[in-house]
Amino acid sequence: MTHWELCQAEIAICNIHQDRLEMAIEETQTLFPITVEKLAKISPSELSFLELMTSRFAKLQDTMGQKLFPQILKLLKEDLQNKSFLDYLNSLEKIGALPSVEFWIELREVRNSVAHEYPDKPELTVEKLNLCRQKAKELLTYWAVLKGFMQDRLSER
Repeated sequence: MTHWELCQAEIAICNIHQDRLEMAIEETQTLFPITVEKLAKISPSELSFLELMTSRFAKLQDTMGQKLFPQILKLLKEDLQNKSFLDYLNSLEKIGALPSVEFWIELREVRNSVAHEYPDKPELTVEKLNLCRQKAKELLTYWAVLKGFMQDRLSER
């Protein structure tokens, strides 16, 4: 497979995560902003969609960072030898494929924080869910921008 074909395969996976994440955001819109009181009364169906939102946010963010970003840099003939993930992010920011390194680091921190359960701290759970929803929307907006970047800059390679 060529780098572009590998990139296309990762794009297809990201699009699936996008579709599921958008569905979860839509299905949970009446819950937000979520409060401790709302969380205590949540239905099993609503809980399932919250789980879908957090997991698809994490999967989209992870697939983009771990799979797609390296493919983009390979297509642009960037030397990835002995480079850290932070080097990848700096390169992506430099070429205009990433708004800022800080943006991505913040998304990663949110992804990591929603991966944990806080059964004895409902206020923390609520805070993390509200932040995840906000960052999920930002990630979806960025995903649309990145797809345009790839189409404009990479599809002919």
